[in-house]
Formats: sequence, C-alpha cells, structure tokens
Amino acid sequence: MDRTAHGEQAIMKRSSPIRFSAGVKDVRGVAAIEFAIILPLLLVILIGIIEFSILLYDKAMITNASREGARAGSLYREEDPTQDYIEGIVDHYISNNLISLGCTGSTATVDVDPSVDLNGHKHIQVTVQYPYTFLILPDFLAAFFSGTMDGSITLRATSLMRKENQDSVSS
Repeated sequence: MDRTAHGEQAIMKRSSPIRFSAGVKDVRGVAAIEFAIILPLLLVILIGIIEFSILLYDKAMITNASREGARAGSLYREEDPTQDYIEGIVDHYISNNLISLGCTGSTATVDVDPSVDLNGHKHIQVTVQYPYTFLILPDFLAAFFSGTMDGSITLRATSLMRKENQDSVSS
C-alpha cells in the first residue's frame, strides 16, 4: 500500500460506481396501476353522493307536495274540496318537481283524511307515498342500500293543517 506524505493510506479506487438502489425494481407505472385499482371505489362513492342527493331532494319535494295538498284542503271555501282536487294538486306538484331522469307520470299515492278534533275543529291530513327507485346506482348496490330486492325506497310525507274560518262542528 502506498503511503502519502502524511502517513495516511491511499484510497483505493473502484472500477464500478456504487449502486444505492440495489434490489429496488423499476417503479414506472405503479401510480397508474394504483389509480386503476382505486378508481372503481372512487366512482361508487361519487355516484352514491349524487344518488343520495337526488333522494334527499325528492324527499323534500314530496314533503312540499303534501303541504301544498293540505294547504289546498284547508283554505276557506263554501264547500270542502274533493279528494280528487287535492290529489290533482299533489300530482301536479310532484310531476313538475321530482327528479326522475326520463320516467314519466307520477306513481305517488295520495291519502286525504279530513278529521275533527276533540274541540270540534276540522283538520285535513294529506299523506303522500312515493316509491323512489335508484336512478344511477347499479341494482345490486341499490338493493343493498334499500334493503329490498327491487332497489326502491318508499318516501313518505304527511302534513296536517287546520281548516280556516270555520265554525265549531259541535253544538
């Protein structure tokens, strides 16, 4: 071994450079594969958010429709409105405001129940039921979320209003 002037050993030179990545494979394309694996889950989450937003919107519209029907039945008139009249108002509201993506016609069930309370005041109760069918989610996921095999949820809304300008029924 050569000694330098100061008594230190000479550094031996390597014939090949040092490899710090020994054992590490080529990692090009890993991000694309990871994205391809996670993409279906991200799409299901995104579609689920959209689907449940539509469901909540439709629930609000059904609540508004029952309120409109009860309001129409509670307004003062010489004669009480018929059940067909109130159902027509509810169906009109539903057909104009629900998100159904191509489905036509209202399949809502409207129940009108006029009643008299213990104080003799007239009331009207309007109940609307609407079978919401998932629009975007695949059938197997819709069945999972709804708990039924057809993938539909029945949305219900009830409104109760006291009739205006009325005399007591009891004498």
